[in-house]
Amino acid sequence: RTSRLRLTARRRTIDAVLTELGVSPHPSLVVGVEGATEELLLPRVFDVLGIPHDPDWIRIAEFGGVDKDLSNLAKFATAPQLGIDRGTSVDIDRPVTRFLVLVDAEGRYSDRKKRSRQRNILLDAVAAALPPDLRGDLYGQGARIVEIRTWGKLPFEFAHFTDLQLAAAIEKAAKTPYPWGRAALIADIKAQRSRRHPNLQNLWHKGRWPGARLSKLSLADAYWPVLEAKIERALTSGSAGPPIMRTAIHAWDLASVPTRNRMALKRH
Repeated sequence: RTSRLRLTARRRTIDAVLTELGVSPHPSLVVGVEGATEELLLPRVFDVLGIPHDPDWIRIAEFGGVDKDLSNLAKFATAPQLGIDRGTSVDIDRPVTRFLVLVDAEGRYSDRKKRSRQRNILLDAVAAALPPDLRGDLYGQGARIVEIRTWGKLPFEFAHFTDLQLAAAIEKAAKTPYPWGRAALIADIKAQRSRRHPNLQNLWHKGRWPGARLSKLSLADAYWPVLEAKIERALTSGSAGPPIMRTAIHAWDLASVPTRNRMALKRH
């Protein structure tokens, strides 16, 4: 009863007024990306598709790997702010910010069951700030509060490029030929692709490629023209395109979910 009276007594906040005016500063969607590669390339994909990526609408946040706990990021990005208590429901003073997590299918995200478990963990983090009787609306699939997507069964680079395309981009970024020649580089990339946990960095770590100046960002820049051409071809042909193109369109769809000027959470 005490918490209900406290909610009822709250005055309307600035967030509530801005929401009604349709000028809330809170983003519609936060996209959590695993690393610097995705953080660099996703805005470029948005540009090719004509999707605005104003951080006040879609905000991209790098979280640094599949082993990171995203509960605090989900809570910070998504947790609703409660307003006036209307008895059977409580108003939300700001638009719902949805959280889309983009990861490789590894570790805690390696299969659908594990991803579903992680989604519920993130929803629990978001819902923890709410009274128990107001949490039910957040968990339905139709709410689309938290979603987790992968690039398929393979990590980002292998999901988007052939061995030949990766070899060309790696040598371009390295600014020096592979010590054992292009054919050996393609063969080594193919061998990495077949591993349980493929990782391109194994090709140049620990002094294996003297003189190579490779980083995630330089490599992403090197294979961006190939990715851009794939997206352009998909737009021309009307095909689905590469995974990051499909994901960018999905992000736009999530960010565009219509919200009413006055939103509320029902009591269950």
